[in-house]
Amino acid sequence: MENNKLLSKLTAGSEVREDAERRTGVYTPVQEDSSAASTKQFAPCSEFGKKSKGFTLVEIMLVIALIAVLMGFGLPSYQRYLQRTQIAEGFTLATPIQMAFSEAFYETGQAPMQLSALGLTAAQGRYVHHIEIQQGAIHVVYGHQANQALANKVLRFTPYLNPDQSLLWRCQSADLPENVTLLPGARDERSLSDVDDALLPRTCRHDHQT
Repeated sequence: MENNKLLSKLTAGSEVREDAERRTGVYTPVQEDSSAASTKQFAPCSEFGKKSKGFTLVEIMLVIALIAVLMGFGLPSYQRYLQRTQIAEGFTLATPIQMAFSEAFYETGQAPMQLSALGLTAAQGRYVHHIEIQQGAIHVVYGHQANQALANKVLRFTPYLNPDQSLLWRCQSADLPENVTLLPGARDERSLSDVDDALLPRTCRHDHQT
């Protein structure tokens, strides 16, 4: 009998609490079993471990192949850029020789045949092995630290006379304007100039090829 009364009081108390929670909106947290809480606590770690997988062999091979393709396109362009930069040194070193050459011509009326006739020694640079005068033309010979494709290549500057008697330097096989004449004593041997036209400025190319 007493047990029945105690059970009735507990049931009534639970109903009163639930009724109060519904009215106030405040709920009393229910404690969960400790073993269940522990399981839920470590569940995310287990899921993270399943998601954090490494790269597969196929994915790595695809990345390597992509890098190889990009290098295949970019490396030749970079090599041509380096070669053009190295060729430019020849123009810089040839400029003072052209000026001395012009002065000697106006004094003698003939094209100097040797660099020593200008009172100059063989010019050298980082990419230019030496500069010489052959057949009245200036030869720039590449070497030293130049790209292997430029080793022993020759860039030729041949002197011409404009109608006003000023000097015009023909770079390799560039087109010539009308009414110019080869400087007396000089020869234009275009076959002796063998730098790839594609690496030269447009003013040095036949028909100004692009």
